[in-house]
Amino acid sequence: MDDIVDDKNVAYLYKAIGKISENDQDIFNSRFREELEWSQIGERFDISTATARKKGSRALQRFKQEFFKIYGNPNEGGES
Repeated sequence: MDDIVDDKNVAYLYKAIGKISENDQDIFNSRFREELEWSQIGERFDISTATARKKGSRALQRFKQEFFKIYGNPNEGGES
């Protein structure tokens, strides 16, 4: 089997990121692409570290929902 991160999967990732709000994208990209700490994200957006973490968690959930709409959810429909 080919690498898990192939061009098709990367396209799915970018498509899912494009489906979430601009604010969610900003938080998501700060955390996962730029690898900033929650405190740094808080400073960037003038919010507390706790709020940054909560917004990040919500952005990740929305990203996952969009990604699974495109790619399918591996946790559904498998084993009984």
